[in-house]
Amino acid sequence: MKTNIKNLSLLPALLFVLARASGEVLVGGGGGPASQPKLDCIPQAQRDAIEAAIAANPAAPRGPHPLDGGPAPYPFQPIAGTVWQDRFINNFVDLDPSSGILDWDCTGFTYDGHSGHDLNLRHFGEQDVGVPIFAALDGTVIARHDGEFDRNTSLNPSAVANYVILDHGGGHHSLYWHMRSNSVAVPLNQVVTAGTQLGQAASSGYSDYPHLHFESQLNGVVYEPYAGNCQTSTPSRWVSQTTIRRDTYLELFAMHGMHGTNNVSPFLPENPPRQGTFVRIGAQQTVSCWFLIHNQPANSTYRFRYKRPNGTVFYDPGTFAFGNNATAYRGAQWWWNYTLNPDTSGTWTLDVFINGALMVTAPFLVLNTGGVPTNRPPNAFTAALDPGAPTTNDVVFCRLAVPLLDDPDYDFVRYHFQWKLNGAVVRDVTNGAFSDAVRKGIAQTGDFLSCTVTANDGVTNGQPVTVSTFVGGVVPPRLNVAQLGRSDFRLSWTTSGPPYALEYATDLIAPNWQPVTNGLGQSGGQNTVTNPGSGSLRFFRLHFTY
Repeated sequence: MKTNIKNLSLLPALLFVLARASGEVLVGGGGGPASQPKLDCIPQAQRDAIEAAIAANPAAPRGPHPLDGGPAPYPFQPIAGTVWQDRFINNFVDLDPSSGILDWDCTGFTYDGHSGHDLNLRHFGEQDVGVPIFAALDGTVIARHDGEFDRNTSLNPSAVANYVILDHGGGHHSLYWHMRSNSVAVPLNQVVTAGTQLGQAASSGYSDYPHLHFESQLNGVVYEPYAGNCQTSTPSRWVSQTTIRRDTYLELFAMHGMHGTNNVSPFLPENPPRQGTFVRIGAQQTVSCWFLIHNQPANSTYRFRYKRPNGTVFYDPGTFAFGNNATAYRGAQWWWNYTLNPDTSGTWTLDVFINGALMVTAPFLVLNTGGVPTNRPPNAFTAALDPGAPTTNDVVFCRLAVPLLDDPDYDFVRYHFQWKLNGAVVRDVTNGAFSDAVRKGIAQTGDFLSCTVTANDGVTNGQPVTVSTFVGGVVPPRLNVAQLGRSDFRLSWTTSGPPYALEYATDLIAPNWQPVTNGLGQSGGQNTVTNPGSGSLRFFRLHFTY
């Protein structure tokens, strides 16, 4: 039975409140949800042009193709970042053929006629740093386009997108849309492996916010790779399908100090002003915040509570209604301009409550008059490889667990990823994202793969974090011994694979292992050394040295 689900996103709305308490605080604010497109991300005229380009490409596979077992499942979301952390799937495929909307989970995470998945960036600052897009499966580039304007903030059906289309065989195509200008990294007809970087996410074409439109087609027909109560015609086309995040949460939060104005400018989708240190001026000054919230219920309320460094409450005006969300918002952007006259220096906090739930306790530093703010490095994060025990057939992601408050100054943090294979750098990028990846097949069984991540706020680096693993498990190296004469011998071991150093000891009961540094050479793909060490009795080992 067809169900008509009401669109959860409305036109931008405005909130404005004035309040005074003992002459201390004024507040203004605004925001709301983003508008939804009236056309699909890929207007029909552009689809027609793509089909013509593919038809004119003599190297492109020809259909129709048998369905066989259906399209291969996707092992990962094809964009840097992590879904429901710094990437939000704003729209799935619209499964309602009428003017209503319906996603695979029987709700309204889509808009009328949408044909793919929209994976949002948080703001243009991330686009400017770079957010890689990866091939979801092995395939061939059958269409590509680049060089178009990529910072659209209004919906124009005539705007042309930068894109890549891959053929995965069996009539299976995947489309990667709205790419950054001059970022398309693969030529026409190139064969790529899963995890190859195709380009970077942006807002080219029919788009008003930076995002990736990821679309799946089988024999020219769009399909929804997710399976659920409202998509039962095919099984899930994901190796591991993620659920839709339904709880109310903040994806982005920052303090700001825009003074003498009743707005925050520029605002999302640009990278808005940020500030974590405020110098007392002895009068009213802006000490406020903005945030990006998801799954905001209808008729929501908010409450702000400012506390001094000793924990006493400086200002708490109570609970207020947002005043304009009669329906739920799956994504909304809000800003406030509270002006305060802080009465002491030190680390203050702002508690933000939504519908009575504490969403964030945000610290900010107040300096006395004449104080000079100093930049502080980004806050700590953790990292992990995904999958944790990869094989040679896996695309390996380095994923970060980043706190909502990722920088004490609320600066925009970007992340430098340096991948090494057996000690040699194989990928070195800085992303506006919480993850990066290396392609399938980059390593052989037994190779040592590491990822070192360093956060940077535009000025200062944080502490680097390294995660590592042996691809396919540990393959112990073989140390070969060749007798050369009565007392002479040669040791050899392979030069390929993980880095190992030769060490020796003269006693195994309480060994004192010493590195062999003299006489080392290479020949025929082998490290070699003759008569290493000293002593009548010598024991040797290869020691992993990363």
